[in-house]
Amino acid sequence: MGTYSTRTLSLIAFVLGVLWFGAFSSSHLKAETITIAAPYVGWVTNTYENDSYKLNLKDSGFMTGLYLQSINPSLFQWNAFAYYSPDVNYSTLWGGHFIVDFYPIGDFLGKYLVGAGVEMIRIDMDAGNNIEVPAGPPPATTTLEEFTLTNTILIPYARVGKYFVFGMGPAQLSILLWVGATYESVQGTIKFSALLGPPPKTTIDSSFDDSAWYATAGINLKLTLFRFFDVEGKYQATFDGEVYHPSISLIANLFFSRNWGVSYRYKYMETSGGKDAYNLFGVAYVF
Repeated sequence: MGTYSTRTLSLIAFVLGVLWFGAFSSSHLKAETITIAAPYVGWVTNTYENDSYKLNLKDSGFMTGLYLQSINPSLFQWNAFAYYSPDVNYSTLWGGHFIVDFYPIGDFLGKYLVGAGVEMIRIDMDAGNNIEVPAGPPPATTTLEEFTLTNTILIPYARVGKYFVFGMGPAQLSILLWVGATYESVQGTIKFSALLGPPPKTTIDSSFDDSAWYATAGINLKLTLFRFFDVEGKYQATFDGEVYHPSISLIANLFFSRNWGVSYRYKYMETSGGKDAYNLFGVAYVF
């Protein structure tokens, strides 16, 4: 795998520093802070795409996840989510995000937001001789023998935005509009042998390291009813003049007491390495 550039490491260090500060701050404001923990189980659909080697692999598999969030409504929130799938697309799949937001000032409509986060996806694939790719006019194909791949996608970002909060009786609606900048790094290795033309076979054993800056923007909508049911939808786009990567999330929580409830989480996201979508169900505990 390639080595991260100094610029990438500096940006990651900055984002992680902000994340650490958010977590550290919460430990000193426990009186006004609530924390949510939720383990999940479900399934994930992973699509790996590589135009250079004509790869377009799609598979679904079992997934587990763990979500943690601390909220102080007038000061900050931070949340972390990690997930794991042991067998999808001949791979183990790890992923997750870490986000912290601060609310420096507010007005009669809501509050302003300054935040940072990082998203990561890691794929370790060992497909053996199970992958075939086009090798001329259909139906001609060739087998990629002893195929292995590692792929790490790292996406740190920073953002600013504004919450608008509306309440009526037992219902509360919040709308977050935000913009920011993100840096996407895609690194990995690929190795296989194949008959790509006249004999003998060709052996590929190489690494890749691609990175780029993008603009990013999003909208979050959250509806809370009677303080025991909430549903939240999020849409985020990462883009420049040639690239547009959307991300869609849906989270629903139903609480049966002040502490216990059930939770559902869905996410679909596109990156330079392909697509991921998961459906997860869990139990939520508030303390």
